[in-house]
Amino acid sequence: MEITKIKFELESVAPILFDRYSGINDQNDEEAKKNAIHKLYLNPEGIICIPSACLKASIRCAASEIGKKLESKKRRQAVRAGLFFDDEFIVALPEKKEPDGTHAEIVSRQTGSKITRVVGYRPFLKDWKLSTTATLYALTSEFLRQAIELAGFKFALCGHRPEYGRFILTNLEVV
Repeated sequence: MEITKIKFELESVAPILFDRYSGINDQNDEEAKKNAIHKLYLNPEGIICIPSACLKASIRCAASEIGKKLESKKRRQAVRAGLFFDDEFIVALPEKKEPDGTHAEIVSRQTGSKITRVVGYRPFLKDWKLSTTATLYALTSEFLRQAIELAGFKFALCGHRPEYGRFILTNLEVV
């Protein structure tokens, strides 16, 4: 089994919306605006980051669409079993502790049989970059390149994909 260490960089082509579950129930519009900050993914130092699990999920979806349709499940499983990021959270560059703004949207909430529509808020970053390293087991760097490029175009990251969170691969190298 071939083991390969890679380093790659991604750059945004669309803003990214965050929607981490915080468990906070907003009672009114002002509280919702104030609590939007809790939907960010933060590392222990309080810097905005993106979970590597989000990136891996996007790459896994893209991998199933490369090549023959009958082998899509095998490729998804190969990414799940063979792609491991060095860090649980990938810091969004440039490093920030505050989002660029909040995005308002109408969301539906259901309590029993009653459905209400309220304004929800999500924090976002306009321009962002990611730089990370990963280990590949029984995957080639060329296959991963194809999967990342398709993931950035078709599957993106975090909320409201693919309209938000789209990216391009700017560099991939074997280290």
